Amino acid sequence: RISDKVWSHPPVNNDTTATHRIVIMITDGLTEELEPSDYLSVKQEHKFKLGVLLIKEPNHPDCSPFLALVTDKSKKGEPGFRILNTDKAQMMPIDLVNLMTYQFDLVLDQIAIEAKKTTTTASSAMISPMSTA
Repeated sequence: RISDKVWSHPPVNNDTTATHRIVIMITDGLTEELEPSDYLSVKQEHKFKLGVLLIKEPNHPDCSPFLALVTDKSKKGEPGFRILNTDKAQMMPIDLVNLMTYQFDLVLDQIAIEAKKTTTTASSAMISPMSTA
């Protein structure tokens, strides 16, 4: 798998707060690669967020349900994929930029959540119970 070559090891100490991995897959078909566990297990192993830009013929079957299962959703539940029909290929740069922006927004959301957890934990550690002597 290409992910094994790109990331030969998981983030150090499984620290996903300091390391953020994203994958944007551009493909022109998913005809035989429709087993969700094939994607989900690799995502879990390498701890990355997946976005997909699917370029497809207008008459090919809809892959939206599958893509919704394997890509990362935003806080608002927006899907992490775009489907571009071949007759609209001139829109590819725009769709790709939108998908990249979406992926970086997911990372920013995760950073904000982790920062809030860290602040809450640090605040809790600073508050000590009063001594009753």
